[in-house]
Amino acid sequence: MRYDCPDCAGRIRTRRTIRTKKRLDTGRDGRPILYTVFTIPPHLRERFQERKQWRKLLRSIWKLLKEEFGGQYAVEASHPHGDPRKGGDPQVFHPHANFLWVQRQGCSPFIDTERLWHRYCSLLGVEVSDVWHHYYKDSEADELYTRI
Repeated sequence: MRYDCPDCAGRIRTRRTIRTKKRLDTGRDGRPILYTVFTIPPHLRERFQERKQWRKLLRSIWKLLKEEFGGQYAVEASHPHGDPRKGGDPQVFHPHANFLWVQRQGCSPFIDTERLWHRYCSLLGVEVSDVWHHYYKDSEADELYTRI
């Protein structure tokens, strides 16, 4: 059961999709699922090769999403390289974190993405970085679970 095994990859993806869907849908009550991707700028990537530093950054990102943007719970998946399906070279170290998250009741899914971007840059201690954010309604969510 390895991701790089052509026979196993599909089964692993299906099993992981079912678990992610179950976790995110529990108690969601129709609230949208937010999908946010945080990428590390090239000049900082070496710093995050150590697992300890990477985990510390992930905890800081989740704290930011909870405290400033109403995050209630999430599923996070880190990827060490770009998505080969979208032209990312699997040989190039391109760390990024995918968060599928649900906000507390009463929070607007239309978050201030500029503020999120600035706060993330502040966490990294840089002026420029890459953050991508989108929200998905129930009708769009099924396709989303396979992304993470």
